[in-house]
Amino acid sequence: MVRKLVRQATRSPFIRNAAVLTAGSFAAQMIPLLMLPLFARMFAASTFGIQALLQAGMVLIVPLATGCYELAIPTPKEEGEARALATLAVRLTLAVSLLTLLVIALLRARIVALLHIPEIGGWVFAYPAIVLGTALTSVANYWLLRDGRYGLQSVNKLALAIATSVVTLGCGLLHWPGGLLVGFVAGILLAAAFSLMQARRRGLRLGHPKHLGALAKRYGHYPFFGSIPTAINNIAMQLPLLIITATYSLSVAGHYAVARNTLAGGVALIALCIGQVVLKHVSVLVHDGRPVWPDFRRIALWLALFAACLTAGIYVVAPWFLRVYLGSAWADSATIMRTLAFTSFFWLMGPTLSLGVVAIQKIRVVAAWQVAYGVIELGLFFFVHLPFGQFLWRVVAFEVVSYGLYTVLMIVTIYRYDRSRAT
Repeated sequence: MVRKLVRQATRSPFIRNAAVLTAGSFAAQMIPLLMLPLFARMFAASTFGIQALLQAGMVLIVPLATGCYELAIPTPKEEGEARALATLAVRLTLAVSLLTLLVIALLRARIVALLHIPEIGGWVFAYPAIVLGTALTSVANYWLLRDGRYGLQSVNKLALAIATSVVTLGCGLLHWPGGLLVGFVAGILLAAAFSLMQARRRGLRLGHPKHLGALAKRYGHYPFFGSIPTAINNIAMQLPLLIITATYSLSVAGHYAVARNTLAGGVALIALCIGQVVLKHVSVLVHDGRPVWPDFRRIALWLALFAACLTAGIYVVAPWFLRVYLGSAWADSATIMRTLAFTSFFWLMGPTLSLGVVAIQKIRVVAAWQVAYGVIELGLFFFVHLPFGQFLWRVVAFEVVSYGLYTVLMIVTIYRYDRSRAT
């Protein structure tokens, strides 16, 4: 029975493509993980907290920068339309990055005061750069996805990990206190340049489409139901970090950031990789007029099995490994990771399956959940008076319930879509 399942899995183009992207993501995660013991000894926990705040701002602004138009790049039949979508996303990115720079230049003092973190200082000016680099990388990767270049997408992830680690290590050896942040920003920009070069070699050309306004209107549901709700969703995901930073201490926030980013970063990369293959696969099924539900159901079952094994492995091994790997000074991060391990199953299932829903143009359903999630997470403010350990368990409960509902909603949406096509 096991051999039969293995043979079926290895013969599936979907699983092979997902495996290529997942393997690349795993390798990309291993590089910073291998470097983490060095960085943990070179830089203070508070520096990791500042880096987490930069990441929080990045994930909020990037969906607004591209309008989520890059998600649509794999869906059109005509390559010219896909190129126009890429051009539209890049133009929006440049405009939003410049606007972000202008806002920070005018309101830097107020932004720093609002965050209650004077230590962030001039690093707020890094936001336009990391937004620009991350958004351009996303456009390039979705172009490669359209072209079926899964291996090159994995190479881009490796390029980001390598560039970030090399620059950070160099700064650490030079004893620069802000070297962790320099490596973070430089790595994103170098990876963006590399990703765009790869996409250009595979046919990406940014031009001046005559009907760009009409295109933006035709795909207007992507920014309205994708960009804005995604930004709300992303800030909700970062809300625990912001609360911890403001309520407890920057050091506690640093420990939380190391644990959560190590865990959630890896899970999110896997979810994105498998989800992109789901997006491509479901798009092909829709274009060919074939049923979606049978394949989607098999994907969901395989994904649930993989997610369960991953969650069990994280709970048993990861905290012990992190404690030994980073040293006794980071024992709090290991404890936090074990508590957060319960969320990894749902973090993988919901976001992965949601890209199948995007492929059938039901992005409104995803948007509705994202907005609801943002509202639900505001409930964490009722628990800020609790000790940190108790507050952390409230965070886990909110995540499990929210992402559990997300998973069910995505499955039901695909099932109903397929039934409506059959009738």
